[in-house]
Amino acid sequence: GTGKSFLANQIHKNSPYSGHPFVTVGLSIIDDDLLNSEIFGHCKGSFTGASHDRIGALQQVGDGTLFLDEVGDVPKSLQVKLLRFLQQREYEPLGSTHSIQSDTRVVAATNRDLQQRVAAGEFREDLYYKVLGLPINIPSLKDRRSDILIMARKFANAYCRANAMDLFRFNKEAQDKLLQYNWPGNVRELKAVIELACVLANDEYILADDIRYEDTSASED
Repeated sequence: GTGKSFLANQIHKNSPYSGHPFVTVGLSIIDDDLLNSEIFGHCKGSFTGASHDRIGALQQVGDGTLFLDEVGDVPKSLQVKLLRFLQQREYEPLGSTHSIQSDTRVVAATNRDLQQRVAAGEFREDLYYKVLGLPINIPSLKDRRSDILIMARKFANAYCRANAMDLFRFNKEAQDKLLQYNWPGNVRELKAVIELACVLANDEYILADDIRYEDTSASED
């Protein structure tokens, strides 16, 4: 909930890849065949239930950005295939014998300690170094309070535009209330609280009373 997907999308939008698709794949999917198909696609009959060809995320994204969320959860059975793609920039859909070349840019994220998973034999060391790239650590929202009001305004504007509502501003008391809270649910919680505030607000300002969260979450713990 710290905003990994949000940051990945901003990296994409501010890059030469921005004119191409941004596609997210969550790697915490349990079924190996389903995850394999989700990323690489599959051919009809390649596994039970595969009644037709499927285009995977890599073909969908083309020359854009593929965001691999929770890469630390990718099953060992797929780690070799993912490593081959990252090294050789080519892959094969499940059930196919033909390789497809790809210039997709990959952004990967995880909430796990990958070094610990490597030491435990749960994550390939060669894949670890391949996905390491340029690491960006995203602290909890309470540890980067300068982002809170920026994100709050963005979420409020996006919600109002999506629902044909006039844009709101936050009065001083509402801003203070947002900054004083510790946001244990991080960006996900902030987004939900702001959207509710937009529903509750009257006139042109979001007031402190419109900012509603669980008081039990406001402690330092």
